Amino acid sequence: MWLHRGCDDCPFLDVIEPFLAACPGPPLSEFGLRVMAGQRVKGIPGLESGEWMRANRVRIDDRRERYLPREQYLRSVVDIAPLVNVRPGYLSEAALRKGYQYSRALRWIRFLHGLWLDREGHRNLRLAWKIGFCDPSGWTRFVAALTGSVPSRLPRRPLEDWVKAAIEDVYGDGLG
Repeated sequence: MWLHRGCDDCPFLDVIEPFLAACPGPPLSEFGLRVMAGQRVKGIPGLESGEWMRANRVRIDDRRERYLPREQYLRSVVDIAPLVNVRPGYLSEAALRKGYQYSRALRWIRFLHGLWLDREGHRNLRLAWKIGFCDPSGWTRFVAALTGSVPSRLPRRPLEDWVKAAIEDVYGDGLG
């Protein structure tokens, strides 16, 4: 299991650790989720500088640079797979064999990034841009598809409760 070493002051990673640790594997899949969670996100303390990515030697090599600029938010299996040196199909297929959908796990991490930013006071367009949406309506549709509710109507729960909901939604039957 990979720990989020090199990022001692990252409360976001501490809070979502149960979700990352609940990943039934394989280890490269869990590491890919950690790459998604630990990516540079301006506005989230501990992730603003990209320290976690550097400490864990995750970098976007020059060949990928033209397809995925350093400042772009990593949001899909296609974005994560080359950073853990596997093909996208491997992550998706391995997850299905373990009883979960890799892309759904990535969506929950993106949602948790967005919730954290919201709690830090980032709203609407700024929040949407920081996690790879073109506009606030993209964030609204994303949240509605994932949770069944728009952001303004989400229950005001601690992030830890949302992490538990993510574990149940993504891995629920696999943890049984």
